[in-house]
Amino acid sequence: MTAVYITDPGSILSVQQHHFQVIHKDNLCQSVPVTQVTQIILFGICQLSRQAVKLAFSRQIPIYYINQQGQELGNCEPDSKKSAKYRFQQLKRLQDPEFVRAFAESITWAKMHNESVLLQQLHVSSAAFEPEVYRAFFRLLMDDLPMAYSIDELRGYDVTAESFYYPALGSLLPFNLGFRWRDLQHPTDPINRMLNLGNTLLHQQTSAFVQLLGLDADISHLHVPSQHQKPLVCDLMAEFRPMLVDELAVNLAKSRIITARDIIPENGSDALLSPRALQTFIQHWEEKLRTLVTHPHAGTVSYRHCLELQVREYIACILGDVQHYRPLVWTLPKNNAAADSNDWEDEYPVLVKM
Repeated sequence: MTAVYITDPGSILSVQQHHFQVIHKDNLCQSVPVTQVTQIILFGICQLSRQAVKLAFSRQIPIYYINQQGQELGNCEPDSKKSAKYRFQQLKRLQDPEFVRAFAESITWAKMHNESVLLQQLHVSSAAFEPEVYRAFFRLLMDDLPMAYSIDELRGYDVTAESFYYPALGSLLPFNLGFRWRDLQHPTDPINRMLNLGNTLLHQQTSAFVQLLGLDADISHLHVPSQHQKPLVCDLMAEFRPMLVDELAVNLAKSRIITARDIIPENGSDALLSPRALQTFIQHWEEKLRTLVTHPHAGTVSYRHCLELQVREYIACILGDVQHYRPLVWTLPKNNAAADSNDWEDEYPVLVKM
């Protein structure tokens, strides 16, 4: 899958000789064969030629618009209602309280687990960090999930975990980065701005698989509809947020590839990141999606392929081909003394970084 990112304001997307071409100030910035393009993502004010729009529609290539705060403003997607081949099965499962509860609990558990693993992975660079405290907190929450009375209460567990997780993440980062807690609306530090952008890009990548494989993105089991995001996509991307978005943002900041100075764009506007930082983040995001990992059932695959496999796992689940949804969970190296005993490996597939 190839996404065409158009980041420079005033750029034009056109079609020449069976290639999508990005033109900025009369200069050719990018040229990609039409047959390779699966997404078109525009930042700020950009133009699409009539031919480019017509070709994108004919090939069912979704077009996404992202504002300067990293939120999706809108999209032009293929007619998802026509292509939602599994809507009937989704609606049937939606009426099954046992299925809904099991699915919601499994993705909540997996997200908490992966958040805990990321904290343990990062703690080696901070002598003041006490991993046992955080591991115990997450283990307590995860063990208590079966006692939640409702889906709303499961959501409450997730909120509680995040209220603990993000300050813990901040304690592992240099103080001058200014990251203290999660700020969705008015981020002023590079970590929050990268998290906002990364979650938007993860949503779009997951959404592409949801649409392509014939699911109705409005039928979900844990998340509710919002202005910018589709609930089923939020369900299916939850387990990936720590391992894809959070780890990437932290690594870019700790390595000083993106710094606090990058949150002030060159033109002085209230943009998400400077033009250079935006292009840098996108480059590393695509590299992250191409990163190879060891999947328990598929062998050596990319993170992008893992996203597709989990959408297929959900389809198998609603069809009854598998007994319950099996989210992907991270594991620490076996020689890591802080790692928990993996007594859940028989139930959940374990993803190992190469």
